[in-house]
Amino acid sequence: MAKPDGKYKVQVTWLGRAAFKIISPEGKIIYIDPWLRDNPLCPAEYKDVGKLKADIICFTHTHGDHQGDTVELAKLTGARVVVMVDLSQGLVQQGVDASQLIRLSFGGTDQVAGVKASLVPAWHIPSAAGVVLGFSSGFKLYHAGDTCLYLDMSLIKTLFAPQLALIPVGGIFTMDDYAASIACREYIQPQYAIPMHYPARSIASASSECADTFKKHLQGSKIEVIILKPGETVNF
Repeated sequence: MAKPDGKYKVQVTWLGRAAFKIISPEGKIIYIDPWLRDNPLCPAEYKDVGKLKADIICFTHTHGDHQGDTVELAKLTGARVVVMVDLSQGLVQQGVDASQLIRLSFGGTDQVAGVKASLVPAWHIPSAAGVVLGFSSGFKLYHAGDTCLYLDMSLIKTLFAPQLALIPVGGIFTMDDYAASIACREYIQPQYAIPMHYPARSIASASSECADTFKKHLQGSKIEVIILKPGETVNF
């Protein structure tokens, strides 16, 4: 299996739970599910939201460990916010300027700061979504948000063919490591997978047991599983 070699010029940093910082080939800074200040696994340098820069923010649903610091980060930076249309008014009521919002629904795609953003379903709570980001270099990543395993994940492969899946593996609130391995092996079929959203309950724990088991389930496949520690970065 080929290791990431940086040819797509996309940088991915895990910040614990479902939070990621992405840097596009043009240097645009993207946060997905930016639960930062109260996230016990988030590195200290990301907890002072007032010092962060952001061009795009995506959050998959309204649970606190996903919407997180979206509102304050958007207000402080002026970043564009990719949001499920049903949730957009709530952001405006919290002080986010309506002009910053990129309102989408399932199947919708829009372009912002040189990045194509698409929302896809996630089976979790009403208005929960996954997000697919497409970059000018041809690289595409799929952040699954909080979801269970479902057959229509195969359409994400058909429509987008993402090279990278950011996939929950913790169980209880999402699919577990085994179900996540089926999602990747049978339906999404990415080149790379980064496990996230673990441990499920002991959020402050740094245990990687679920991620390790996820990787074992995918042994023998063509998928390279990359297990990151919070704050670690991989260049695709």
